[in-house]
Amino acid sequence: MRYGEYLLDKEIISINQLEDALVMQMDNKQLKLGEILLALGFMNRNQLIVSLKSYINETHKEVEEINDWVTQEEADLLIKEILLERK
Repeated sequence: MRYGEYLLDKEIISINQLEDALVMQMDNKQLKLGEILLALGFMNRNQLIVSLKSYINETHKEVEEINDWVTQEEADLLIKEILLERK
């Protein structure tokens, strides 16, 4: 399951919001889905962090894959949080 699908499944965003974000990402491939959702106001930073942590734990994705969804700064913070929780 991809991160956008996860957000839909958990009803964090709507299908229209995901489609808008993906269209924006197609125009600027350097942007990450998480940062687009934040920029469009479809999620706040706390929702992003909580949903990413849940996504990683529920789907058993590798923590390093976070870089695919958020900026490096946000990924670093999230990885640190996840690793502390796993201790």
